[in-house]
Amino acid sequence: MHFPSFDPRDPVFEAFGFAFSVQVVTLANVYGIDPERTRAHGEGVAFVVRASGLASAGQQERHPGSCELRFEPAPDGALRIHLRAEAPEPIRCTKLVLRGLATPLEIVENGQTRAASAMGEILSYPNRLPLPLLTLRCGGEPIAVRFEDPRVREKRFAVAIERIGERTGQGSLEIIHEEDASRFSREHEAPLCVIARGAA
Repeated sequence: MHFPSFDPRDPVFEAFGFAFSVQVVTLANVYGIDPERTRAHGEGVAFVVRASGLASAGQQERHPGSCELRFEPAPDGALRIHLRAEAPEPIRCTKLVLRGLATPLEIVENGQTRAASAMGEILSYPNRLPLPLLTLRCGGEPIAVRFEDPRVREKRFAVAIERIGERTGQGSLEIIHEEDASRFSREHEAPLCVIARGAA
């Protein structure tokens, strides 16, 4: 069972046909980015979000830290995403959250399509998924997400329906990179994430 674990009040950005937000999870707290200290703009063909501060408690508390997201379209039409963050405490994982996905949400496993649980669910690599790759059908449209990581580190994909806020009833996908416990640090760089629409 998985309810959305992100804060619906975190800022949402739109680029290349996707809506997204981000969270930084430390050993002590869960942070969104501070919209008052965030800039989002195009840089050549890329779309870049830079935050020079973090926020928590439903955007009521402000904290030092930073986050940078860079979205770059690839020649094959896929979207390549780089995520870096710095926080006041050692970072356990980062979450890139796709928001406003069309429903119904279906998960493709072993070549078969099945409905995602109404209560939400988590699929993890390497425990359940043989590759750090997930394919969904969102309102019938295939969307595939994968990590390009030379190291075997935990990745999780949390699929759910938003239950509060302006996107109630829409789908969400949390794309989570978990750092190895022996490498926890206040600075974190997630491996490259690739998102493709219409992927077979």
